[in-house]
Amino acid sequence: MSSSVWFHKALMSCYRSSELPEYVEHYMKSEFPLKDFITHTMSLDLISIYTLTIR
Repeated sequence: MSSSVWFHKALMSCYRSSELPEYVEHYMKSEFPLKDFITHTMSLDLISIYTLTIR
């Protein structure tokens, strides 16, 4: 699985591309509690290492 496929599956799989701008607008207006849905965090360094190893 390429890193671009992994990225797409991780971030976009549950939303149609036409719905994403609406979610962003709600978040920017503080109408969408994004932090309630975040269960894990990872540093950008670890994400870079991971994407390099899955190629």
